[in-house]
Amino acid sequence: MRKLVLGLVALAVASSLFALPPAKETFILSAGQGPGSGTSQWRTDAWVFNPSATQKAIVDIYFLPRTTGSGGNPTPTSRRIEVNALETRELAGILSTTFGLSGTSFGALRFVSDQDVVVTGRIFDANVKVQGQTSTGTAGQFYPGLSSALAIGNGQYTDIVGLAQDTATRSNLAFVEVSGNAANLKIERISASGIVKATITEAIGAYGVRQINNVLEKLQGASTTNQRVRMTVTGGAGKVLVAASRLDNITNDPFTIEMTTTAGTGIPATGTFEGMVTVHSQDGERVDGGLRIVVGSSAVTDYAGVAGIVCGSVPFTLDFGPDLGTSIPISGNAFTAPAVAIRYEDAPNHTIFTTTWTLTGTRAANGTWSGTLTSVTAGGTGDWASCNGTVSHAWRAGWVSD
Repeated sequence: MRKLVLGLVALAVASSLFALPPAKETFILSAGQGPGSGTSQWRTDAWVFNPSATQKAIVDIYFLPRTTGSGGNPTPTSRRIEVNALETRELAGILSTTFGLSGTSFGALRFVSDQDVVVTGRIFDANVKVQGQTSTGTAGQFYPGLSSALAIGNGQYTDIVGLAQDTATRSNLAFVEVSGNAANLKIERISASGIVKATITEAIGAYGVRQINNVLEKLQGASTTNQRVRMTVTGGAGKVLVAASRLDNITNDPFTIEMTTTAGTGIPATGTFEGMVTVHSQDGERVDGGLRIVVGSSAVTDYAGVAGIVCGSVPFTLDFGPDLGTSIPISGNAFTAPAVAIRYEDAPNHTIFTTTWTLTGTRAANGTWSGTLTSVTAGGTGDWASCNGTVSHAWRAGWVSD
């Protein structure tokens, strides 16, 4: 298999770079700044990536403060940003820098764009002290920008799996109304064996933001582990996105537990899935390309994408994938694709190097896919010798069509 390198970047990105999920309206369910439990001092960063190769994105960002009971956010504060084609905007300390808030503020963020964008966020404790160190560090959790299309409505439910509440661990439940309507809710604690142990009812208003700290205690589940919380919308026209945080009581180090999707509202198991390829750099994780996979009932039947390599100090984006489709068995919700070697040219019949691509993937409970993409480049000589080497990427993808 041979591919041309020159002119590849603009062509490949325009056709193959996709966000997860590709949406014009997304929500980061937990954002805040200010003191928390113990000595924690919470802060929030956000990133907005525009995958279009040609169109600028106009993005309105709304800060939705936390509410109580059936309260909502009828007139939230908003800010507008512009994100150029293929640009990633980093909004560090978004509540203070973008919204100009100086005091304690906790809530959620709503992003509304005229173009599909990918939104990610991090809420973190900026006051972590490590024994033997003189300065403080950070510890926090990642929040994906969830599409409003994933929200549950009347008669639907979602599960949050793996909560615990004891001397070492606590769990908080966050939920946001995303349609501009009120909703009534039922929240259940379910044991490891599937038995409902406790039930409470709650309400939320239009664009309301709720967080129930130590949620298992509210559900008569103090000193419990391996618990599942189910939220059901029992009335109203509202729709809700849900997530949880599980935190270490000593370090305040949190991790995010995302909502599952039911068979009636979830992402299909088969079809075309599109997402982004990322790579770790000195500045953290950055978007480095895109990936499309086609999933059948028991196999991945095709895939294609773009990802980057660096030749010296010059980045190149290469497209990859099998020539004529493939059939990669899915076993245990995972697959490993056979290695694909591709010869890249800077002119017809003039190979400059060969890159061997290996793709692995795992399907999550909510139907999304993620995994690793490894490229091994060899055979480059002269000016292309600096391209030789191995690059390890991460990727994740969501369903887009049948």
